[in-house]
Amino acid sequence: MAFVFARGSCVVAWTGGQTVLTEGQVWDADAELVQARPDLFTDEPPKVHGRRDAAPQVETATRAPGQQRIRQRPRKGS
Repeated sequence: MAFVFARGSCVVAWTGGQTVLTEGQVWDADAELVQARPDLFTDEPPKVHGRRDAAPQVETATRAPGQQRIRQRPRKGS
């Protein structure tokens, strides 16, 4: 049994009536609404909790051994 996920939140008027969709809602891929309006669904869940695409970049405030930092001093008279 395959599943699909709603792409967004909306109310859909289709041949079977009106249906409320909530983003991320899981539907059976063989459901009548999914077959009638495949543009409203995706195979990939739109929100996956706990997923990280990349590690966050953290700026270091201290100089590492052997690292030289360049500091520009303000010019006099400016």
